[in-house]
Amino acid sequence: MVHLLYAVTAFACSMVAILLPARTRVSLSKSNKIDQAFIWLADWIVIFCIADGFWGICASHLVMNDALLFISSTIFHVFAAFTPLVWLHFVLTYVGNVKSKGIYYSVAIALFLTELALLVINFNSNCVFYVDNAGEYCTGPLRKFLFYAQYANYITMAAIALICLFKNNNDKSNYLAVIAFSAAPILCGAFQLLYPDAPAYSIGYMLGFCIIYSFVVTGMLEARISESMQNYSANKAKTTFLFSMSHDIRTPLNAILGFTDIAIKHIDEKDTALDSLHKIKVSCGHLLELINEILEMSRIEAGKMKLTKDAMDIREIIRDTELMGRSLAIPKSIDFEMKVNGIQNPYVFGDELHLKEVLINIISNAVKYTGEGGSIKYDVSQAEDAGDRCARFRFIVSDNGIGMSEEFLGHIYEAFSREATSSVSKQECAGLGMSIVKRIVDMADGEIGIESQTGKGTTVTIEIPLTVMDDESIRMFTTKDKVEEVPQTAKFDGVFNGKKVLLVEDNELNREIATVLLNEAGMAVEVAEDGSKAVQKFAKDGPGYYDFILMDIQMPVMNGYEATKAIRVLPGGRSLPIIALSANAFEEDRKKSLDAGMDDHIAKPINLEELLDAMRLLM
Repeated sequence: MVHLLYAVTAFACSMVAILLPARTRVSLSKSNKIDQAFIWLADWIVIFCIADGFWGICASHLVMNDALLFISSTIFHVFAAFTPLVWLHFVLTYVGNVKSKGIYYSVAIALFLTELALLVINFNSNCVFYVDNAGEYCTGPLRKFLFYAQYANYITMAAIALICLFKNNNDKSNYLAVIAFSAAPILCGAFQLLYPDAPAYSIGYMLGFCIIYSFVVTGMLEARISESMQNYSANKAKTTFLFSMSHDIRTPLNAILGFTDIAIKHIDEKDTALDSLHKIKVSCGHLLELINEILEMSRIEAGKMKLTKDAMDIREIIRDTELMGRSLAIPKSIDFEMKVNGIQNPYVFGDELHLKEVLINIISNAVKYTGEGGSIKYDVSQAEDAGDRCARFRFIVSDNGIGMSEEFLGHIYEAFSREATSSVSKQECAGLGMSIVKRIVDMADGEIGIESQTGKGTTVTIEIPLTVMDDESIRMFTTKDKVEEVPQTAKFDGVFNGKKVLLVEDNELNREIATVLLNEAGMAVEVAEDGSKAVQKFAKDGPGYYDFILMDIQMPVMNGYEATKAIRVLPGGRSLPIIALSANAFEEDRKKSLDAGMDDHIAKPINLEELLDAMRLLM
């Protein structure tokens, strides 16, 4: 009767292990290691409890067969020896970041193999257990060794969790769960020693499983809720993005289409047509700026934007951004005041392109939101005691423009954030500029602060740490060959007359636009529809025939990189100026072009003055 109750209890434990995770099993992820380790644990406990129950049936004499009792006892001991391995795998997976995992696995496997060897020997020696003449299960002299070997595994698991509990400062619930999880079979094992006929193993494993189940399911639900919230946030952000882009892209497009229609209808009225064309150009510029900001933000979000550490003179950046600010302020009669103090380490390493982007964005915002006849102050200084080989530069841009509300300041770095006021709504703005500025400043380990008051103006303060050049780097930077600057008044009239250009472009409209612009500058243009045809034409026409090659990048058959490399190995190809004309407008795209052997990289849409300037420098 005792063994029959043993069997019923063991089978009941197996049913608990089956039913408890039944509903949540479908929610467990196959790609999550903890979820999978938990499933293996649950399945193994079911198998063990069934084996334990089968042993109880055999030992209860319901099945009057000594051989079957011996076999069921052997199976039970094998499963009992293997269970700590399943238990250990779950513990190490669940706790995570445990050093020397291999050692724990090795010791557990060694103990299992030792127990297995003893069970094999037991067939002839009865060293672990035997069935006496009365058909009763009896323990042998080494039976306690198997118990203590398994006992040691559970104590080790509890010790691992205890060590992690005191060493880690993060959420400690996992470690407490493992301690309770391991304590259950330890206590029940001790109970088994006192009462050999009790189904303590099955009860202990079932209790431990119930303890860990509550933690796993709770953690799983929290993870699913967090994932759902993230998906909701992502979908909401996507909806916001599409809504904002639908409005912001359609606005300049509507202007472009509308003024194009006006220009066509009034083509004979010169003033009206020219005014429409001017407004089309302005709208195109705004659309291009919007697209650039979207692409920049997408690169930042994807983690593809990296800041460089190039040698630069901070005074040149200050001068360039000042000139940009003054040029923007003049049409609105804004007083632009510049002040520079204490620049002790002008030669530094940093990302010149992105630093300029940040400063120009801040300055252009100040101009945009400052009314006619207002004032802007641009102060630059070097902070003291920035540290060894490090200089902190402080840039302050303040204006007396329309300002911002305190409520909006809390959202200013969010993408597509714009203050809904009548003054701001008149300004064309995608709401991405400050979000991009914030990301770049953070990537540079800098700081940004904004103070603003509605109707009184805004002050933006940025601090950027830059590495100071050593004496050798300064010497190399200041003595390197510099291209002679072209005066702003320099003209290109006549300089390119008779020059032959091979234009490699797969888009027919782009070919037409570039050909007209180059012809107007006095150049003769031949075209190739892809890189392969460009290589063929250059090889056919021979060295010295072309003065320049303008190379698109993304083309069928052969792209611009491959075509450039092929041309460079042909006779006369090494010295021929090749300039990339590409819609790929980022710094890494420029680097790819230069690495492929091109001499320069100009982003589309084509700015004729920029292109001619680049060509002039390569003549």
